[in-house]
Amino acid sequence: MYDVEAWDQWAKDRPGRQGTNAAGETTWFNWTIHPDHGPGVEVLGDIGPGTHVLELGCGSGGNLAHVATLGADAAGIDLSPVQARAAGGRYPHLTVHVADARRFLAASPALYHVVYSVYGASWFTDPDELLPLVLSTLAPGGRYAFSQNPPALPGCVGPQATQMKSPTPGEPLYVKRWDYEPDDWEKRMKEAGFVDVQARIIAPPPGRRAGTLLVTGDKSK
Repeated sequence: MYDVEAWDQWAKDRPGRQGTNAAGETTWFNWTIHPDHGPGVEVLGDIGPGTHVLELGCGSGGNLAHVATLGADAAGIDLSPVQARAAGGRYPHLTVHVADARRFLAASPALYHVVYSVYGASWFTDPDELLPLVLSTLAPGGRYAFSQNPPALPGCVGPQATQMKSPTPGEPLYVKRWDYEPDDWEKRMKEAGFVDVQARIIAPPPGRRAGTLLVTGDKSK
């Protein structure tokens, strides 16, 4: 698949998460691209033993590893085999599947208490396809949460092209992403059947320009 090649190359070029954060912790949850900034795992609600959690686009597994330390039954999926191997190599106790988010959710017999994505599949999958699948996979009262960049330019919303580095000289690779303003995300989430929806932009730390769009919504009980 064309997207797989792009994401494999991205994974090879991207440095892994540092060993510890500013507090000296070896696992932690970060919604933004800025280290030690913004809210943490509390966004997902009560996480602990008996909680079934799924990450869409888990990358090298840093956030998922922290969820697992809380006692949750945590699993992740990623389109890139390179990313999945990196996650398994660093966190061998994690369950990571190489899969497309839509196909995995459509075939999954499991119900999850939490589904989340951090700059992952939620950003790079058509929400008209993904949102109903997430909702159907959530247990009653379950939560869906995701983060991504806000739209790059005002009014530049909907499917956009993200240029990715090619593994060989020549034409770059591209993947699609879906950009919407917070109000648009709230509307789309509610239309898909989510309740208690909130979408907001987390301001960047001083001296940085990129904020983070964070969206949460629940399945009715």
